[in-house]
Amino acid sequence: MVNPSSNPNSKTAIEPVTLHPSKHSLQSAQQVMLEQTQLRDVRLLLESLFDREESTVKLILNHLYDIGSVNLINQRVQSHTFNRLAKWIARLSKPVFRIVALRWFKRNCPQLITNWLHTQVKFQPRQIAEAVQAAETAASLPARSQELERYRREVRLLHSRVQLLTTLLISLTCTLGGSLLWMLWREQAQTAQTDRAVPVEFTQQQVRCQPEITVCY
Repeated sequence: MVNPSSNPNSKTAIEPVTLHPSKHSLQSAQQVMLEQTQLRDVRLLLESLFDREESTVKLILNHLYDIGSVNLINQRVQSHTFNRLAKWIARLSKPVFRIVALRWFKRNCPQLITNWLHTQVKFQPRQIAEAVQAAETAASLPARSQELERYRREVRLLHSRVQLLTTLLISLTCTLGGSLLWMLWREQAQTAQTDRAVPVEFTQQQVRCQPEITVCY
C-alpha cells in the first residue's frame, strides 16, 4: 500500500498559498505615506516661517492681547474705577504674556495650522456629513419631543395653578371688601342713631327745666 503523502506526484499534495497585495492597496499606502511626508514638510515650512518672522508674530500677539484683555475686563469688571485699574494692570503684564504666548505659539501653532490646512484639502464628500447629521437629528427627535411634551405639561399645570390662585384672590378680595363695607355702613348707622337720640333728650330736659308762667288779667 502506497501512502499518498509520500508520493510526490500525488494530486492530493497541498501547495503553499502566497498572498500578493493588490495594486490598489499598494497605491493607497504609497499615497498615505506621500501625504504624511508632505504634511511634515508643511509643518517644517511653517516653523521656519515663524522663526524668520518672529517680530511679526510678536506684533500679532500684542494686538490680540490688547483686544482680548479690553473685552474681558469690560465684560467682567463693571465698576469704572476698577475697570481702569484692571486695564492698567493688563498693560503692565503684556511683556510677560508676550514671552509665554510666543513660546506656546512656536510649539503648537505650526501643527495646529497644518492640521487645519489638511482638513481644507481633504475634499471629503458632503453626503457623508449630511447623512451623519441627518441620522443624529433623527435620533434626537424622540428625546426632543418627549422634552417638549414635558414642558407643555408643566406649562399647563402652572397655568391651572395661576387660575386657581387668581380665583382665590378675587374671592378673598370680594369677601374682605364686603365685610369692610358692611362695617362702615353699620358704624354710620349707629352714628346717625346716636345723633337723633341726643337732641330729643336735650329737648325733654329743657322742657322739664322751664318754670310755669301764670298770666293774670
